[in-house]
Amino acid sequence: MSFDSDFSYKFYSELVSACNEVGRIVPLREYGAGLRDQISFIWRHDIDIDLNAALSMAIMEVELGISSTYMVIPTSPLYSISSKKNIAILY
Repeated sequence: MSFDSDFSYKFYSELVSACNEVGRIVPLREYGAGLRDQISFIWRHDIDIDLNAALSMAIMEVELGISSTYMVIPTSPLYSISSKKNIAILY
C-alpha cells in the first residue's frame, strides 16, 4: 500500500483492511488497559468542514465493520450543530 496524495474512499478502505490484518481498529472510547496486549489502532476524525462528508465516512465505516470517534467543533463557522439537518446527522 502506498501513502500518496490521492486520499480516496478506495484508499481509506485499503487502509482499514491493512490495519485489520495486523490489529484491531477501535474508537477512542474503547481505548484502555484491555488493549495493551494487542496491536490497536485508535480511530478518530476531526470534523472541521463538512458534517455530510463525515456522515458518508461513518456509513462507509459501518459497511467496513469498524467504529470510530468523531470530534465536532460546537462553534464552527462552517456548520451549525443546532440546525435540524445537522442534529439528525449527529444523532
